[in-house]
Amino acid sequence: MMYDPLTVLAGVDSLREKMFAPVDFEVDGVIHQVIGVSAVQHGVKNSAYVTKQLVTRFLGAIRLRGGRGRLGSVILEIEEGREEV
Repeated sequence: MMYDPLTVLAGVDSLREKMFAPVDFEVDGVIHQVIGVSAVQHGVKNSAYVTKQLVTRFLGAIRLRGGRGRLGSVILEIEEGREEV
């Protein structure tokens, strides 16, 4: 599994709510959201959906959409709910 791209997705509030189910832990009065506390409690709501989104966006970024694409625009397309690159 590629963790860095998942971390980017989890860092966007709307995507985190759509794709992940974090577990809250309190440490010294501060709430921390943890995604993936175990193999069973992995924190991914729909792994097929997340996988499809990652593969689609990676391919779109590689193609660079005719030389005009940027990673930021690829992530925003997921956030805005557009399914195609």
